[in-house]
Amino acid sequence: MDELNLNLGDLNLDVLLIENQKEMGGGPYLDWLKCEVRVSVAHFSGSFKWEVMPKELNALANELMEQYDEFPDLVSVTFEPIEPNIILRFDITPTGAITGNYSFCDDFADGSTLKGQFKIDQSYLPCLANDIRAFVKAAG
Repeated sequence: MDELNLNLGDLNLDVLLIENQKEMGGGPYLDWLKCEVRVSVAHFSGSFKWEVMPKELNALANELMEQYDEFPDLVSVTFEPIEPNIILRFDITPTGAITGNYSFCDDFADGSTLKGQFKIDQSYLPCLANDIRAFVKAAG
């Protein structure tokens, strides 16, 4: 699986693996997934390059499962990786709905930014976590 598809309500986020760059496997800051990200919402769409560490994506998957398993105690999960071209926040309501925020930036130093909100049910969290883990595993 060299593509990760996350459907978050109106938001469709596709992450395509371009290259798995391992300078020294397992070393901090030395394993990177070079990706192309395609994002689309109602009347907007775009793409940009992004580099993310596999451990950051695995941490997101773990936190989403923790949010699901610990409902209603764990209220919020925020994904803000070292290369912050993608920022996601998942807030759970007392009824189990997830209201989220996203920010996508083509160049986090001074690029254009797309920000918005999404809504999903908490029942989507295990599938999202599994898809993220499968993407990382397939990337090697």
